[in-house]
Amino acid sequence: MKEKKWLITLIVLAMLVSLGILASRLFFDNNNGTSLEPIRRDPTAQNNSEVDLLILVNKDSKIPDDYHIELTKLDEVEVARVMINDLVGMRDAAAAEGISLSVNSAYRSKAEQQKIYDEIADKNKVALSGYSEHETGLAIDFALQSDDDGKDMKTWIWLSRNAYKYGFIHRYPEDKAHLTGISWEPWHYRYVGQNAAREMFEQDLVLEEYLLINATF
Repeated sequence: MKEKKWLITLIVLAMLVSLGILASRLFFDNNNGTSLEPIRRDPTAQNNSEVDLLILVNKDSKIPDDYHIELTKLDEVEVARVMINDLVGMRDAAAAEGISLSVNSAYRSKAEQQKIYDEIADKNKVALSGYSEHETGLAIDFALQSDDDGKDMKTWIWLSRNAYKYGFIHRYPEDKAHLTGISWEPWHYRYVGQNAAREMFEQDLVLEEYLLINATF
């Protein structure tokens, strides 16, 4: 009788151990033992797969004080290294269709952004230092050209239809100003990576909407 009780006890203990192992596998990856909790984006990481391409910077969301991203030179401006191949690819594709994509402004340091803010009288048209996407290195302002022959409009139309293929989104569309806080800027594009750009394009979302929809709590 006593042996039977010990046998039952051993069976129960074995079941409990099995359940513990099963539970641990729900929280940890079998291949590398890493937690399956949502990955927290690190804006300081310089690996292409880890750069925070979806960082939100607007009038209500300040860029982190310790933000850093690797930059590289393109013509006369600096841009985030993570997007240079896609940017050059997009420029080449546009040129093949007779569209010239000249970059007017890209990365700005906090000091440069503050200087611009101080010089512009209408503060509604410029972001305060720390609240401009240009400080991320992921934003591009394409140059305006003489619009006598409609070149600018052709450029904006081409970008609106094709930029997402290269990881860029039109950041401030006219009908989303109530969400972005910025009036229509057809020249301002933001790099978010090809997957996110395609989803935003197909669902007609701005970054604020996309982040809200995909938020993890």
